[in-house]
Amino acid sequence: MATYLQWRRGFLKDGLKRVYYVCGVETVLVEDILTTLRQAVNPSPLEYVSLEGEDEGVWDALNQYPLDGTDRLVVVRGVETLSNWAPLFDWLESRRLPGTVAVFVSGEEAVDTKLPHIEAIRKRGRYVRCSPLKEDDAVALLSGDGSIERGAARKMLRLVGWDLAEAMNAMRKFSYFRGTADERVVAALVPPNPSRDFVNELMSLRKRNALEALRRLEASEYSMVIGGLDLRMDLAYRINRMLAKHEDPKTLVSNGRVSQYVYREVEQYALHYGKERVLGCLQALTFADGALREGASVGVMEAMVALW
Repeated sequence: MATYLQWRRGFLKDGLKRVYYVCGVETVLVEDILTTLRQAVNPSPLEYVSLEGEDEGVWDALNQYPLDGTDRLVVVRGVETLSNWAPLFDWLESRRLPGTVAVFVSGEEAVDTKLPHIEAIRKRGRYVRCSPLKEDDAVALLSGDGSIERGAARKMLRLVGWDLAEAMNAMRKFSYFRGTADERVVAALVPPNPSRDFVNELMSLRKRNALEALRRLEASEYSMVIGGLDLRMDLAYRINRMLAKHEDPKTLVSNGRVSQYVYREVEQYALHYGKERVLGCLQALTFADGALREGASVGVMEAMVALW
């Protein structure tokens, strides 16, 4: 098994393999692998095939001769629904169509590496697990091409709430600048996110700061913010309960269920979210959600903050 970073280093060294199995919860890394492979294979529009795992045509697509003589890329998503992998063994053993590259994509966190089809793929290609990166690894990934300083990359991760997908998207802006972006450039190019600020400030019980962020919010964002609060409070309560039971909540990160960035943020206020406070906050969320559904907006969020 290779992690995303191991695959990235190996790909630069070893180049294309015939078959890949990519899984994991960090979808931005999964999509980056698919983009990299498509650029490397460089198939024509006719020779790029994207299918779902339950499609009967998966194996036919792998055994289809190229229509225009170029290399062929077949991407199969949702492969956890595939039950018959026998055609894959035949395809790998026959060595037919050497210009065809197959990529199987699963939404699962990980798969059993002892499964026959995974063993076959690892023998002839790569099995890559895209788990959330550690902070230093994310900084290294963003700053690896020299377009942004390491300190600036770390600042950008903080500004986007440790959302790696948003950070990688923001990196595209730096391609228009010469030289290396520093923290001042990052601050100018990464826009503020009042909804994220509101959630973080309220969860941290800094109500005055939360109200300041609320003034920058649009009413259309209120429901999304309530959903964000619900998710963060659920995680905070889980961490709180694990600590109370003398369990290590960092296992949530190590098993890939929670990104290190989100965990580090929530950990700072998790101790405040015992059962009693959570029940009170859930009542506040229920009140606000119900009021918004009935068409109210003025004063609803302010009342929720007061009840928090």
